[in-house]
This record gives sequence, structure tokens and C-alpha cells, in this order.
Amino acid sequence: MKSRRKKLVLIVVGIAICFGGIVFFLFRNFFYNKYNVHARRAVLETLSERYDQEFELLSTEFETKETETGGARYVHIWTYQLPDEQGRQFDAYVRCYGLVERGDGNFLASDYFNYIDDTYGQLCIEERTGS
Repeated sequence: MKSRRKKLVLIVVGIAICFGGIVFFLFRNFFYNKYNVHARRAVLETLSERYDQEFELLSTEFETKETETGGARYVHIWTYQLPDEQGRQFDAYVRCYGLVERGDGNFLASDYFNYIDDTYGQLCIEERTGS
């Protein structure tokens, strides 16, 4: 009797661990949220290629807004704050569009590269022109 109970407990614990692992994987790699690894990687790689230097993140913010357009109903926006080699801070943005406010996501890392903007170019222009 005790042997059956131990097996049942082990099975339940195993299922809970597997379920937790799946949720953690989806949270980091699929769902649109602050901790999505694809958005962070897309920003860092794009900025590195665009400006020929390495950047590191200072902070990350995430928000979802309802849009007025007919197609996608929501825009999911990551705002990253980064410093350059001289310590000047600027922002970079990733936008992904979806049909639902929560629970939306995307496994395709390449899709995150399509909607990246940053303020670093403007910062450099303002510094050179003295604005």
C-alpha cells in the first residue's frame, strides 16, 4: 500500500515538474512578456550590426496597447534602455502585433527583427550638431 502511494506521489510530482518546465519554456520563448528572449536578442543583434559596437541592457519595460487599426488588435512593446561606449543612454524598441492582449506570442525569432527602432542615431546627430 505504501509502495503504491509513493509511486503515485512520484508520478504527481513528476507531472508537476514537467508542467512547470513547459510553462517556463513558453514564458521565456513564446509569450509576449518582459522576459521574452527573442525580443532581447533581436535588439542586441540589430544594434550591434547597425552601429558596429556591442551594447548591454540597463533595463527592460514591456507594455501592451490596444490599437485602432482593423488587422491586429494589440501592439506589444518592449522598451530597452542601453548605454553606448561613452555611457550615453538611449532607448530601443521592439513592437509585435497580435490579436489578443494576454497569452499571445511567437516562436519565430526572425519575426522580432522586423519591428525594431532606436534613438541612438538621433542621440549621435544631436551631439554632433550641438542641439
